[in-house]
Amino acid sequence: MKDNEWESQIVDELQSLPDPDFEKDFDINKQNKIHDNLMKFSRSYELKKRRRDVLNRITAVVASLAALLLFCVIFIPMGGDSYNTSGSEIETFKSFFHQKMKEMHKQEKNYSYLLIHTELNAVHKDDAIAVFKENNFNGEQIFIAYFEKQDNQWEWKQTRGAEWNSRVNWSSMNQMPYIYSGALSDNSVKEVFAGEVQAKVLTIEGDKRFWYAISPVKEVEVMIVTEDGNKEILEEIDIK
Repeated sequence: MKDNEWESQIVDELQSLPDPDFEKDFDINKQNKIHDNLMKFSRSYELKKRRRDVLNRITAVVASLAALLLFCVIFIPMGGDSYNTSGSEIETFKSFFHQKMKEMHKQEKNYSYLLIHTELNAVHKDDAIAVFKENNFNGEQIFIAYFEKQDNQWEWKQTRGAEWNSRVNWSSMNQMPYIYSGALSDNSVKEVFAGEVQAKVLTIEGDKRFWYAISPVKEVEVMIVTEDGNKEILEEIDIK
């Protein structure tokens, strides 16, 4: 049988079928059923769309957190403050410091000192900063010292001192790292800057404070900012 003869036979058979009675077969019940099915489909579609939107938001949040975590893992350990310091390392350094102080001042009478603050890995790994107060023949002074570990032994590198004989004073170490520091007895001073670096301010006793800042630049200006927002450039007062 040829294709056109087969198609003609199908058309003839379809035309011979009786016409549907829409009034009989398409009553109100079928209309309601079709309406219900359409409403169910619409609700199902909206629900799937909302779930898809929520899933997309969750995926975006998870991706952002993963990117942030990756950034922290890769970049933060490269910073100067990223080295972990254990309690045993701190105690080892303090033991060295106290032993060194005893050796340096064993012949002095009426001498005393107090270790106030330590910071390990301050500039790079295996270095340290110590802030300590002395009572010596000059009276009460405060010092900051810088140390580095070489061949697994601590070495005392640089020291600067200060007195509370003015509202604020400062000096700087003349070799790298350039550590700026000073005594502070003016409660109106809110912040201290060595160039672009904001200093750490330590409360020592009562109104007495001490500050220090580690700057990558030699010979920068030291500026104080008071509570009322005024700024003032300070001159260096060096006590070695």
